[in-house]
Amino acid sequence: MAYKFTQEHVSELNYRKNQDVSNAARVYAAAFRGKPWLEKWSVADARKEIESWKQLIAEQNGKVFVVKNRVGRVIGVGVGHVNDPEELSGSLKAKLGDGKHYYFKDVAIERKFRKRGASSVLSAAREEHARRLGAKSIFSRTRFDNTARIKQFEKEGMNRFHEEDHETGGVVSKRIYFRKRLR
Repeated sequence: MAYKFTQEHVSELNYRKNQDVSNAARVYAAAFRGKPWLEKWSVADARKEIESWKQLIAEQNGKVFVVKNRVGRVIGVGVGHVNDPEELSGSLKAKLGDGKHYYFKDVAIERKFRKRGASSVLSAAREEHARRLGAKSIFSRTRFDNTARIKQFEKEGMNRFHEEDHETGGVVSKRIYFRKRLR
């Protein structure tokens, strides 16, 4: 039987531990380069992105969670925060409604550790954080062709509620938004 991840493997990213930040950046870069994202992430770019999340923590009640394997190495990273309504399209904002909503910004799992519950435990940690903050719902998005992520959202009790086109690197693709009401 394959090793399964549980909540005991999840913690907040400790920015003072350079090795944890480096491993999180390596995982993030590998997850988002190539298909289906068509993005060109270097580890250095991913590290800058992860460092920028400190601002989400400070300004938007965000948290960066990591999953570590048996030997304590970061193999997954997930970030979530209370959304800034000004950054949302008018139709998305209208569908979410008033109140505080928590955005599951990104999740990345090292390829060889996928399908072992790492994404689920990261989502559970972020959902608990959203509940502590009094969020009305959690929401996230993915590309229309990311069937693995769509299945994960559905498994976690999230429902499709919005679609819109999104441009990344000059390529326009359809993004599907999922939501789970918390109260």
